Amino acid sequence: MELTVAICTAGRPGPCADAVADVVAQLPDAAECLVIDQSPPEQHRALAEALPSDSRVLLSHSAVRELPHARNLALSRARGVHVIYLDDDVRLGDGVLAGLSATLDRAGVGGAVPRIHEHRVRPNRPPVVNRVGPGGRVLTNLDGAGQGTVHSLKGCAMAFRTEVLRDVGGFDRRYGGTAFLEDTDASERVRRLGLALHFVGDVRVEHLSAPSGGVRMPESLHHWWRFHNTGLFLATHRGPVAVARGRLTFAAVAARFAASWRRPAAVPELMEAYGRGVAAAASPPALLS
Repeated sequence: MELTVAICTAGRPGPCADAVADVVAQLPDAAECLVIDQSPPEQHRALAEALPSDSRVLLSHSAVRELPHARNLALSRARGVHVIYLDDDVRLGDGVLAGLSATLDRAGVGGAVPRIHEHRVRPNRPPVVNRVGPGGRVLTNLDGAGQGTVHSLKGCAMAFRTEVLRDVGGFDRRYGGTAFLEDTDASERVRRLGLALHFVGDVRVEHLSAPSGGVRMPESLHHWWRFHNTGLFLATHRGPVAVARGRLTFAAVAARFAASWRRPAAVPELMEAYGRGVAAAASPPALLS
C-alpha cells in the first residue's frame, strides 16, 4: 500500500470529520486513512455518523486517552510505505498528501513537514525553523515558502517513512499530558539515523487549534507538562549542560507565570515538574512494542 494517513482524535467529532473529508479528497486508491478515536462513547458515535462513507477510512476506538499511545497504535496498523500524521483540527490545502509523499521518496529523507499556518499559536521566529533552542524554548515558524531541511517535524502535520519510524520505536509515551515535544523527540531519533527532515513549503495546512477536546487541559496543568517534557527532552537529547541552562530559563518562565497567576507556589510546582522530567530520562523509553 502506498500511503497511510493517521488521524488521532478525542472529543472533536465535527472538526475530525472535516479533516477526514479533506484527506479523502486527496487520498490515492492504494491508501488508507486510520482514525484512532479516544472519545467518550457518545462522541465516538457522533464521529462514526459524521465520517465520509469510504472503504479507505478505517475508524477504531481506544479507551486510552493519550496521544503517543494513539500514534503508536496507528503505526502498528499502518500498511502504507509512508505514514502521514494529521491532527483532528487541521484543514488541507491542495496537494498536501502528494507533496509529502513525493518528498519522502527522495533518497536520504526520513520525514517531511508542510507549510503550516497557525490560527492561534504565534510563531516566534522568522520562517523556516522548528527546533528546541539552547535553553529549552521551542523556536518555531513553519509558515514559509520554498524547500529545505528542519531540525524537527511538527505533530499537527508530519510524515515519515513507515519503516524508519518503526525502526526508531515510534513515539515515546513518557511525554505525557499534552504530549509536548513527542514529535520533536521522534524527529531527533530519525535524524540520528543520518536521515534528513524536509520542509515542503509549496503545500499548506491550516492548523485551527480547536479550543477544546484533543489534549487540551487547564492552563496550570498544561504548563506542568510543558516543564516536565522539556526536562525530559533536554536530559535525553542535549545532556547536563543543556539541562542546567534549561533550569535557569524555565525558572524565569515559572516566575512570570506565578506573577501572572498571583500564585507564588507555582514556581516550585513548575520547577518540580521540570525536575521530574529530567529524572524520567533515566528510565527506559516507552516506545512502540
